[in-house]
Amino acid sequence: MALDDAAVEKQIERMVAFIKTEADEKLDDIRRKIEEDYQIERERVTRDGKASVDEEYAKKYRQVELRHRTDCSNIKSEGRMNVMRVKEDSVGKIIEEAKGRLSDITEDRTKYTEILEKLIFQGVLKLLEPTVLIRCKENDLCIVRQLLPLVARDFENITGSNLTLLIDSEQYLPPEISGGVELITPDEKIRVNNTLEMRLELMALQALP
Repeated sequence: MALDDAAVEKQIERMVAFIKTEADEKLDDIRRKIEEDYQIERERVTRDGKASVDEEYAKKYRQVELRHRTDCSNIKSEGRMNVMRVKEDSVGKIIEEAKGRLSDITEDRTKYTEILEKLIFQGVLKLLEPTVLIRCKENDLCIVRQLLPLVARDFENITGSNLTLLIDSEQYLPPEISGGVELITPDEKIRVNNTLEMRLELMALQALP
């Protein structure tokens, strides 16, 4: 089952809580040991030696505080790295599972048609070219052909410019691509990859720390 954002956040919260608890327990253990040593030493010495014992205790306590600050800094640094690893691993698992389910998107032809229209429209707005070549999967050819007049109309309404959309009938997207489109300028110098896989990868990059 895919991990959602809430599950990822819970994993990160548990990691942060563990790091904080570890730091607190480490400090408590050090303080407890020094306190025990101090009490033993106090019982061993005479009343006249109390001042020197207190001074030695204060010195040790300062050393503990300094060591604690150093340890906490190291633990926090390591903790941040652990949190990043947890999030990266979680996002990676989500993306891998999502890739395996991209075919579910294309099976619902009504929703997939809406997605294709948005992907094509986003692409032409990025390019802002008068002529754009559309490359799609061969089995999406009929859908894309029906969408081109709608996209051109919306483009002209927004920009006030005419748009010519051509389908690349000589080269289709490879079979391993689940769906989406690639938009290319006639000279093929500029292209916008709006395949489902690319959109998923962009979402993954935004989710990473």
